[in-house]
Order: sequence, then C-alpha cells, then structure tokens
Amino acid sequence: MRRNRCGGEVAPVVVALDFHGILLWAGPSRPPRSRGGLDGLMGGYDFAFAVVVNPPWVATRCSHAHATQRSKSPNQETSCGGAGLSVYHDSRDLQDAPKRGWVLNFNNVAYRQAIEGSNNFDTYRADYRGFWSHGDGHVFAVRQSNQWTVDAPPSAYAPVLLRGYTMGEFLGKNMSSIEAEERHRLAERWTATAFAGVACLYGGGKSCSQGTNAFPSVGAGVQYVLKPQQGIVANLELAVGKDGNRALLFKMGYGW
Repeated sequence: MRRNRCGGEVAPVVVALDFHGILLWAGPSRPPRSRGGLDGLMGGYDFAFAVVVNPPWVATRCSHAHATQRSKSPNQETSCGGAGLSVYHDSRDLQDAPKRGWVLNFNNVAYRQAIEGSNNFDTYRADYRGFWSHGDGHVFAVRQSNQWTVDAPPSAYAPVLLRGYTMGEFLGKNMSSIEAEERHRLAERWTATAFAGVACLYGGGKSCSQGTNAFPSVGAGVQYVLKPQQGIVANLELAVGKDGNRALLFKMGYGW
C-alpha cells in the first residue's frame, strides 16, 4: 500500500509532537516532486505538522478525530470520524529535551459511521519512550511504538514510523517498531545524535519473519541548543532506510 487515507497520526492525547519539522527530502532515491494542491486534509483540535510531500498532506492529533480525504479525481472522498480513550504517564524532567524519565501513551480510536465516518473500525496505539542520563550530559534514549487495527480498510492501515521513510508510504494491518538513540553532548550548546531502529508490518498475511516486511533505519545528526533551560534545539538529521529510502530533516526539537 502506498497511501494512508484515514489512519494518519490521530491520537486522543497530544504529547510532544513528533512530526512538526520541515521535511527537506524523503526518498526513495531522489527528492520527490510536488504535484501541487492539497490532496488530503485532516481536521482536529491540534495540528501536529503540515508538509508537502508526494502526495501533499496534512496530519493532526486530536481527542475527537474527524478527517476528510480528498483526491484529485472528482467525486472521490473518504472521511473518518471517531472517539477513544487514553492511558498516559509522563515522568520526563523536560518535554522537549529530557535527560531522565519515561513516557507511556496507550490509546484507541473507534471510527464509526455514526460520527461522520465512511467505515467502522478500530485502531490501538502504544508508545513508550525512556531516557537515561550518563557521562557529562549525554543521554541514551529508547522508543518502542505499536499500532494495531481491527477491521480497518487498507487505506487506514498502520504506517512505518521511523525516520528515513515517508509517512504513509508503507502500510500494514499492524506495526511495531523499536529505536535507540544516543544524544552526545559536544559542547555547552552543541549535541550530536546517532540512532538506529527497525519496524515491522504484520497481520493480514504479513509476518515479521519475512524480510520484505522489516524496515531498518539508521542515521545521525547535529543539534544547536537555542534555549538550554527549556531544552529547545535546532536539529538537522540524515536518516537512511532500505531500498534507497532516505530523509534529510530539519526541525525544532529532537526526533522524539
């Protein structure tokens, strides 16, 4: 599957926004060409980020999710509406640049035709992030993410959530990923990151034992600390996936 029409990044609780950066380049092997216009639109209570890719799209996170997707072909529109619950814990010392603590977000969204949706299906997400300080201001971090779908149409399947892959390019009924990152302090206002991870799409005939369903990612970056007390950094990273997928990313804040 190449496009995610209704699944998106919709979560009942807005946490540190992962995808609010500027996407400068996303593979497979060369910078994509925008076809112009806005192919998709998702509306909610809070915008996570907006970026032009191929096709262009906008993603949101909201507690009551409502999304409408419009294609370039006339008379083609798919909408999703849903509501859900969340269990959330956050013990991080800083939200934008934590040195210790952990955060857990488990939530679900029940999409129903009664809430202006085109289909009845459910999504469940579990996201864990842990941070450990060591040495002279260095931080080791781990993220483990999951998304499961029940009776979802293929357009609402779970996407690969790793740097180096275009959001919504690879979809599966379920997705699990794990990623580790070292944040090395170079100087008072400079840090460097090195990260590696792997995601797997499974369910609906797909298995993690099949290499075609595994998506590795490695990369590195450099950051300049703009406001040390708030943990605000300017971040430039290069991430490389398989089959020529890669991304050069500039954003405010660490990858997650």
